[in-house]
Amino acid sequence: MKPKTMAAEFVSCKTALENCIKSGNTEWEVRWYERLNKLVELIPSGSGIDTGPRSHSSVEIKPDAIRFDIEYHHMNDAGVYDGWTEHSVTVRPAFDDIDVRISGRDRNQIKDHIHEVMYHAFTRRVEWDEPAQRWIVVEDT
Repeated sequence: MKPKTMAAEFVSCKTALENCIKSGNTEWEVRWYERLNKLVELIPSGSGIDTGPRSHSSVEIKPDAIRFDIEYHHMNDAGVYDGWTEHSVTVRPAFDDIDVRISGRDRNQIKDHIHEVMYHAFTRRVEWDEPAQRWIVVEDT
């Protein structure tokens, strides 16, 4: 199977999960549910990006957009944490690329940083490794 971007895999997995629910295929419903939750684990967190999605139920996945909320923990010049900002991340298909939008307050121009991190993550090519039951990053863009 040809690797897809992480953004494309989100939509594919969600569509497969919904189809299994509609058809009553509980065996594959469980498999797609687990794959989708493991894909959520690839969404960046750490280095200031906190409380991101923990399961696919905290990510809104539609054919035309993937949306989730994060918080960013800011530091001052002395390296001490000094506050949070809340953001919504929206990833949309855009021809052969993706469009990433970051909402929320742009304290210290953090939205540019979050955009760069999320863009990189969602354009990576990933592939499901069936024997290992995990996603592998095939290509970093």
